[in-house]
Amino acid sequence: MITEGTVRFEWRAAGPITLDANRFLVLPPLPSLPGVYRVSLTGRAGQHLPEVYIGEGGSLRSRLANYRRPSTKYTAGHNHDLWVSHLTRGGAMHLEVIESAEIVVGSQPRPLPMRRTSARVLVETTALALEYLAGTTVVLNRDAGADEFP
Repeated sequence: MITEGTVRFEWRAAGPITLDANRFLVLPPLPSLPGVYRVSLTGRAGQHLPEVYIGEGGSLRSRLANYRRPSTKYTAGHNHDLWVSHLTRGGAMHLEVIESAEIVVGSQPRPLPMRRTSARVLVETTALALEYLAGTTVVLNRDAGADEFP
């Protein structure tokens, strides 16, 4: 039996990410709501395609605050260093978020409960797959098997 569903969501612009005088990342105001986020890195000298990082969190504000300062956690520390380097080399960064999404099964749209990790991960992986398939960005996420996308 084949089961089919369509995941629908819309990215909302949250604003630019910049650096303060101490080289800490300055994030746009974010809600303490669960959601998915996309950080776009553009405009660096020699950069041929935009780069994106997509993630999810139970609180967008708390999750993204992890990137503000250097960290010993691999993902937060790696992304912080990469993002600071991008900005100091003349690039720009923008943040977009998804706070709500739905899944359509048959012809019935149903809201996804974004407080559930499984719902956020479904939206996150759908967004990642769409980025890979579009082929218009470099996806920065560590993702085993990503080279299998066309």
